Amino acid sequence: MVAHSEHIDQLIARYLAGEALPEEAVQLDDWLELSLGNRGYFAQVEQVYRKAHPLAQHPFYDSEIAWAKVKAGMRGAAPIAKVVPLYKRYAALLAAAAIALLVGLPLMLFYSGVLSPETINQVASNETVGTSYTLTDSSEMVLNRNSIVTYSSKYGEHDRRVKLKGEAFFEVKHLKNKPFLVEVNGVVIEDIGTSFNVKAYDSTGTVEVYVETGSVRFYTSASNSVTLVAGQIGVYNKAADTFTVKGDANINVIAYKTKQFVFVDTPLDVALKELEAVYNMPIEVGNPALNHCRITVNFDNENIDSVLEIIAETLGLSVDKISTGYRINGEGCAR
Repeated sequence: MVAHSEHIDQLIARYLAGEALPEEAVQLDDWLELSLGNRGYFAQVEQVYRKAHPLAQHPFYDSEIAWAKVKAGMRGAAPIAKVVPLYKRYAALLAAAAIALLVGLPLMLFYSGVLSPETINQVASNETVGTSYTLTDSSEMVLNRNSIVTYSSKYGEHDRRVKLKGEAFFEVKHLKNKPFLVEVNGVVIEDIGTSFNVKAYDSTGTVEVYVETGSVRFYTSASNSVTLVAGQIGVYNKAADTFTVKGDANINVIAYKTKQFVFVDTPLDVALKELEAVYNMPIEVGNPALNHCRITVNFDNENIDSVLEIIAETLGLSVDKISTGYRINGEGCAR
């Protein structure tokens, strides 16, 4: 609503209360003629006032007659103090209240949130691995690189819904009547107070959900869904519109969050791909035969230099730092 000057509001209040002097009536009439907006504002104030004071009748002023009285008054004697009857004082207060209500109510509703606009909040990781963020309900999320989570500024009022592009780990605060929902690539992951990871990069055509604790419902519609429990991975193929469930999940799927790796008789090429994904550093082998080597080792928050040195020493290989990243060299190893 456009703000109007205090002087105009006072003129309107005096006019509605029947207290306006002729010159004030002229001023008000001139102001009303300036724009449709002014006339609309006056009509709104008058409507509020009439509803609160239905018996009130404002005087009719002819602006030409009023202006004539104004000019005549300029030549007259000093003005005499005017006695305002009690009912007119009440009417003046009522008119002022009508203006305050009309101007103040939208502001009150805005600041109370009733009329406040809904906005979209965004958390983005860009090239940063392990970007952490805590939502207003104390639920936590950790984003892998090149990932975005968006959610409404009204998050938690009626539901708890976020949208994901990329990959993120969610540790959800349980709220009995407000399940936590993640929307991604046409599917929904509904959590009931647990921790889980969602991987859904556009380039893959799949949505992969790993449940660390508790359980989640993974669905596109009520008739097309699976329920996953701790330790399981569910994969949705968007093109085929199908779900598959895998047991004995690879704990390394959340290594970007924990910086922990567990390799048990793992082929070297598989281990190197997982390390590349977390450390964002190309690792190549100088001899293709090395891909068949198998490694059993654990890492806990080690830097990439230490990790590769340990792998090379364990397998009797060497590691070199090159311009593009790292290269592992050797003659090969027994399968």
